[in-house]
Amino acid sequence: MRIQAGSSPARLDRETLSRFGSFYVPRFLWDCMSRYACWLEPAIVNEWAELMQGYEVRYDHSVYWQALQWHEDRRDTSLIRDLVNDRLGNRQPVHCVWSNTALKPEKYAVDHCFPWSRWSNNDLWNLLPSTVSTPT
Repeated sequence: MRIQAGSSPARLDRETLSRFGSFYVPRFLWDCMSRYACWLEPAIVNEWAELMQGYEVRYDHSVYWQALQWHEDRRDTSLIRDLVNDRLGNRQPVHCVWSNTALKPEKYAVDHCFPWSRWSNNDLWNLLPSTVSTPT
């Protein structure tokens, strides 16, 4: 099957991408890329923006950079909150990752290790149970 670009902008949605077929990524490569995504993604986006800038200089570099940004719809910590609530409800201790303070069911936070404002990532490894404020 041959897919040809039209004169109007293309939308990269599930339907469009599915027409290209399937491909497979070896597990070790997927694991490596997942582990280092917080460093790989900005580097790849920057390189792609540089490459696009080289084809036809008609936009400022920041236009390409903005177009390539991926934004998750919402900041969601509910899965970790459910896990913490289950443990606390079963009287199992949960401690703040930063201060090692025991968390209380009515008052704790779920913190993003890599701040949401810098990298909108809700992966489980990036969500950490913590106290609401730093103890003095």
